[in-house]
Amino acid sequence: MTQPLKVNFSSNEASSEARVIPPTGEYTVNITDGNIKEVKPGKKNTGKPFWQLTYVIQEGPYDGVSLMSSVMLFDGALYSFAQLMKALGYDVNAGDFVVPDLQSIIGQTINVKGTKKPAETKDGQELNERFEIRYYKSAGKPAASAASNSLLP
Repeated sequence: MTQPLKVNFSSNEASSEARVIPPTGEYTVNITDGNIKEVKPGKKNTGKPFWQLTYVIQEGPYDGVSLMSSVMLFDGALYSFAQLMKALGYDVNAGDFVVPDLQSIIGQTINVKGTKKPAETKDGQELNERFEIRYYKSAGKPAASAASNSLLP
């Protein structure tokens, strides 16, 4: 007779739940991880570099929820990178710009605004429900509540 298979859950594993996707809105986040990658073969910009960043929401009902984004690092696709650099306090002007070391931005706090996107099939690829970051700004500017519809500043 064989023994039953046993496992030993860590407290993090035992508390694991389905991924939460926050609603459309603006959130204060901490940049917690990042990797430099290249656009996959078969895509328009194959081989060009980008950062894949992970953020964690820092307050409110979605405190602790992780978000991800890809920030392109090549000519013609630098809009998000420019916003991110400005949010981090860099002086961004037309012309050459030295990309900072990725590790230097880990641990920094910024605000992101994005849209909750439904699951869909795009270019033959199944995409899960996700939060798509639309812009970045300094954390010194207060994050609006996701439920706020006020037009007041």
